[in-house]
Amino acid sequence: MMAVMASTTVRVDGTEIRRRRIWLRYPQREMAAKIGMDQGYLSRLECGRRDRVSVQMLARIEAHLGRLDEPASTPRPSIPVESS
Repeated sequence: MMAVMASTTVRVDGTEIRRRRIWLRYPQREMAAKIGMDQGYLSRLECGRRDRVSVQMLARIEAHLGRLDEPASTPRPSIPVESS
């Protein structure tokens, strides 16, 4: 019998995710693709209809938007630029 690990989820501020995504000029579709999330779910997070993500997803979001628990005046996060 195989044990199934429960995924730990955390509450996130969708409004802050949206604010930072727009500030960094990420279209919602592009952001969703970068973090491996369905665009519809990202939309629901940003609108407040959903408010929980897995710890792993939070890490991916913060890798692109910066730590969500830091003040909004925090400088832009370092985002690697893909070379052609």
